[in-house]
Amino acid sequence: MATIGQSLIPSHVFGIHGKMRDGVHFVDDTTIVYCAAHCVIWWKTEEKHQKVVCGTADTETMTAIALSHNKKHVAIAESSLPDRPAVVEQRKEAGDLTKAVEAPKTSALEIKGPVISIFDSVSAKKKKVLMGGDIGSRSYISLAFSHDSKCLAAQGGAPEWNLVLWSLEKSKLIASIKTSTGPDVYQVQCCPTDQNLITVIGDGFAKSFRSTDSALKPISTGIGKREGLKFVTHLWLFDPSAPAEKEKDKTDKKEESVCLYALENGEVLYTEAGEIVSSISPPGGLPGAGYLEVFLQFSKGFISAESGGIIGIFEKQDDDNFKRTRCFKVDANGTRIVSLALSPGEESLACVLESRQLILVPFQNSEFYADEVPKEATGLGFHSEGITGLDVCYRKPLAVTSSTDKCIRVWNYIEKCCELAKYFPQEALSISLHPSGFQILVGFTDKLRLMNILIDDIRIAKEFNIKSCQDCAFSNGGQYFAAVQQNVIYVFNTYNFENLGNLRGHNGKVRSIWWSPDDTFMITAGIDGAIYEWQIRDLKRSRENVLKGCIYTSVIGLKDSKSFFAVGSDHKLKELDENSVFKEFFFPVLLTQIALPFGSRLLFAGTEFGAVRAYRYPLTGEFYEVQALGSPVTRLIVSRDSSLLLCGGDDGAVVIFDIRDKEKALASHGVRHDKDASHWTSEVLVLKADLEELKSRVQDLEQQVTEVQAHCEYQIRLKDEGIAIRIKELTDVTDKELAETKVKYEAIIQQKNDKELEWEQKYKALEDLLAARLAEMEEQYQKKMLVEVGRYTTLENEKEIQRLEYVEDRAILTDKHEKALVDMTDSYEEKLEIQQNAYAKLKEEAAQALLDFEEIRRQMEEDTDKEIEDQKEKYDSMVAAEKETVTRLKGENGIMRKKFSEFKKENEEQREELQMLFEQKKELYEIIGSLERDIAGLKKDIHERDDTIGEKEKRIYDMKRKNLELEKFKFVLDFKIKDLSDQIEPREAELQDAKDQIRKMEIELERWLDFAENSIKKWQHTMRIICISCKTIASQHRANTARRLSLSKSVDEQSTLSHQMEQENLRQRVVQLENELCTKNDRIKYLEAMIQELELVQNRPKSRGQLPPMDGVGPFAGSSSTGSILSPERRPSVD
Repeated sequence: MATIGQSLIPSHVFGIHGKMRDGVHFVDDTTIVYCAAHCVIWWKTEEKHQKVVCGTADTETMTAIALSHNKKHVAIAESSLPDRPAVVEQRKEAGDLTKAVEAPKTSALEIKGPVISIFDSVSAKKKKVLMGGDIGSRSYISLAFSHDSKCLAAQGGAPEWNLVLWSLEKSKLIASIKTSTGPDVYQVQCCPTDQNLITVIGDGFAKSFRSTDSALKPISTGIGKREGLKFVTHLWLFDPSAPAEKEKDKTDKKEESVCLYALENGEVLYTEAGEIVSSISPPGGLPGAGYLEVFLQFSKGFISAESGGIIGIFEKQDDDNFKRTRCFKVDANGTRIVSLALSPGEESLACVLESRQLILVPFQNSEFYADEVPKEATGLGFHSEGITGLDVCYRKPLAVTSSTDKCIRVWNYIEKCCELAKYFPQEALSISLHPSGFQILVGFTDKLRLMNILIDDIRIAKEFNIKSCQDCAFSNGGQYFAAVQQNVIYVFNTYNFENLGNLRGHNGKVRSIWWSPDDTFMITAGIDGAIYEWQIRDLKRSRENVLKGCIYTSVIGLKDSKSFFAVGSDHKLKELDENSVFKEFFFPVLLTQIALPFGSRLLFAGTEFGAVRAYRYPLTGEFYEVQALGSPVTRLIVSRDSSLLLCGGDDGAVVIFDIRDKEKALASHGVRHDKDASHWTSEVLVLKADLEELKSRVQDLEQQVTEVQAHCEYQIRLKDEGIAIRIKELTDVTDKELAETKVKYEAIIQQKNDKELEWEQKYKALEDLLAARLAEMEEQYQKKMLVEVGRYTTLENEKEIQRLEYVEDRAILTDKHEKALVDMTDSYEEKLEIQQNAYAKLKEEAAQALLDFEEIRRQMEEDTDKEIEDQKEKYDSMVAAEKETVTRLKGENGIMRKKFSEFKKENEEQREELQMLFEQKKELYEIIGSLERDIAGLKKDIHERDDTIGEKEKRIYDMKRKNLELEKFKFVLDFKIKDLSDQIEPREAELQDAKDQIRKMEIELERWLDFAENSIKKWQHTMRIICISCKTIASQHRANTARRLSLSKSVDEQSTLSHQMEQENLRQRVVQLENELCTKNDRIKYLEAMIQELELVQNRPKSRGQLPPMDGVGPFAGSSSTGSILSPERRPSVD
């Protein structure tokens, strides 16, 4: 890992935590520290520069932040990762994957519980890490430094709610105590005047604790009388100018131990030494004002953040009470304020909103603010919900993001600012930026929209009927773009909006699209485990790789290679080809997104826990990891010059990294552009109407400037005239005053000269006096010197005499010492001889005593051995009894151990089962969310098909009316047929001369009439069936309508698809009946034509030789061989 270390350097973060209490602090007047994503940010407000420090590895997110009172240390609390079942790689049999490589294990600090990191507030370097101890939860919810910055109080979260106290000097846990048995805890604070006093508030309680050397003890206070109410926040008031360790008077102690408690009902309790003194009334005056949510002290009182996005300023009065003097809003929408911070010079006020917006308000001019948002307020807008789309372009240093908060933002990653933001009524699911930077493609829930990026707005240019587009992408050249709807990829031409084709082949939703650098092919991956390569020229699939059971989330390819990379739900990073897997690396952490810059030696990946990894390419499994986000990485993209990496997550933050790739291959890609190079284009899109409006406004302003100039010139002339008159008056007054001043000046000069003469005389007299005193003092000192010289001479003589006496005394003492030494030597030799004789005598006595001792010891050993044998027999019997007892207890212990292991195993199985149920519940919630979106789409389709069915019913009603007319016409035809039959009978008498021919014709005619009557009867039967079918269809429609109403009330049931199939079958049945009705109408028309031909036959002229021919039948003679009137081929067929 050392070879690719520090390949990702965080440079900027767009985002901020929107739920962290006290989440922003001023280090100095121009530096703000806060948490965003999984990073700590030091933001220079004047330089617009950030210093970013990423979080600790193997932690989930940052939960709390605190700044010491001396502003030297910053404490950050990070939560531990949630417990989940271990992910184990499924081993493959031998020969299944010969090129599989096992991922190397990386050593990391094992995190067991929440972590607190201490940073230097100036250098942003990590100084200490506090972790360990029995916290009883995965996170800390609040931190507070003691006033001397030697200790840190940390309030743990659910379920134990333990309060722990850390010593920063020793980096060890001093004491801990449980603060709540169930209700939520909100905040912990340390008393500034009493270093051992800690207060905690929560839902229904406010408690105080006193710390000792090794414990935290609860103490009773008057605030406990108000327990049962919800305490929102509290604040200790103190004098910042007073030293923390200074001894104070009793009167000062009373003033400085003041604490304010805010309740949910809007009341603020004023306490001194733990006792309630008074209360401050609930705020009012602005619409939406309510209870106080955040407190912040300043020199004249305190600042409060109230519900409705209102800032209230309370100042201390003469009677030691607080009164709200003014208030103003910081957000027009009334978004809740979660954190406040005031600069040390009280020049700027920082506000963090729940919607993750950071607003800076100049606090010096707060007395001039009205009851509205100040114009001087500057806001930093960020996404408040998860990122769904992220893309960059070639020609501009721009990045666009879409989020579930229905906002699209355009970021400048060079100037580190948001250039444009716009909210839409629908949620944006995906986004892509054109390489030119002038257009974006956004997939909304209802349609796919192509938009133009103007200088100050985002306008819709074209809409496409593609619903719920989960992913879309422009080609690298910008001439094409692709959009995904479920399992179909639509390819369009960017400039004429022509649909080039639809790519179908996936069996599930498509999750990722990658365009080749030359835009000749595209790679797609979906949840069906399939990866396809599509040729854009003929829109056909050229390569594929299918792995069933794997849900792919991201896929990328290489510029000059046939392999591609993919990550999915199988926890593997794979390098694949058409038919094989070259390499695969298994990781316990799920990889969500990958990116590979062109020509780079690094491959980047995002994880489900918000970390970003840099893998060496070609893949070896080696990686460098940076904890960037506090939620899963949803989007990951590299800038076009491969110098920056941008990632977005579910927490709405966008993190920018500088890529440090020392081994990057730039032979084919070219040298990386410098960030400040001039290759970026500066053109923008402006509407013609806006330009014309701007021109007219400029003309109006120029005209106004001309008028103002003329008016100013006239006013200047008037002022010049007035000034000239005033100057003349002032000149006269000045001349008069000057003359008077000259006279005064001359008088003062005369006085000055007189004083100089007087002081010269005094100075001369003083000099004479000093000279006389100096001469007198010199004479006195000369006399003293003579006396001292005489004394010195006398002392010198005495010193010489004493030296001679000392030499004589020394010689005498030396002789005496030598004589005494000889005498002492002789006496001690005599004493030594006496002592030696005594020693010999004592030695003999000791030998005799030793013999006596041996005899006594022998006798005592015999007595002791006998006593030991007696005791041994006694204790052997006791040991045997104890062994029997131990054996019995061991058996019972073994049984209990077995039972304990069984209980432990059952407990582990139940825990695993609960975890599995939790994961299944999470997956079911995701499936329910997806099904709800599908149900919404299906409801819309049902509504559209209901309209279609209504139109069909109208057509059926019209057809019924036509059927009634046809029945009337059929009755007329029956009457005509009967009339024709009556007319044939008298003519038989007239045709006696041609009986044979007429008989044959009558036989044929009777056959035809029978055939016609049968056809008409069948047609009538068919019409009755059609009427019955129409009634049945109407009843089915009413039943389906009732069923749809019931289905709309129970959306969770999944019978919508069956209802849709019934509607489709009903529609097909209606179309079939319409076709049958058209066929019947054609046959009726044919029968009418046949009846008309019969009438012509009946009305033909009487002749003996030949009958006139019938149209479509042919002539017939009087012989029997002429044939029938209608041949079998001409007869209509009746189904």
